[in-house]
Amino acid sequence: MKKLILIVLFATLSGCAMLDAYNMAGFDANEYQLATKVRSKAEISKTDCPDVVLTRRNVSSILSVATEFKNYTSSIPHNEEATNMSNSLLLEVQGLSDRYKTTTPSVPYCFTKMNIIERSAKNIQFVLGVKPR
Repeated sequence: MKKLILIVLFATLSGCAMLDAYNMAGFDANEYQLATKVRSKAEISKTDCPDVVLTRRNVSSILSVATEFKNYTSSIPHNEEATNMSNSLLLEVQGLSDRYKTTTPSVPYCFTKMNIIERSAKNIQFVLGVKPR
């Protein structure tokens, strides 16, 4: 009787895990590419921090790609994890964009925020990269 209960329990738990794996969105090259673009633009933009005009343009470009990333991930079923990450990344970029619209931030502030955005996008790349293909 105990063996029968264990077999039924094992089959039930395995079935749940299989169902979760089936419902999870798989690897998406477009998602990964958008995260890479945000990371690359932030990495390249760090060197332009002393030039306020150029940095405003760079931040606008990063904001555009981050918004595209958020919109893309939110349209994929069973993709809540990537949607949450893209929303978080967009909030970081939006904060930098708002700051550049109202003031002229210091060079260290710009450099630090670009590092944060770059690091966040890198972490997102890792999470997206390990999704099942």
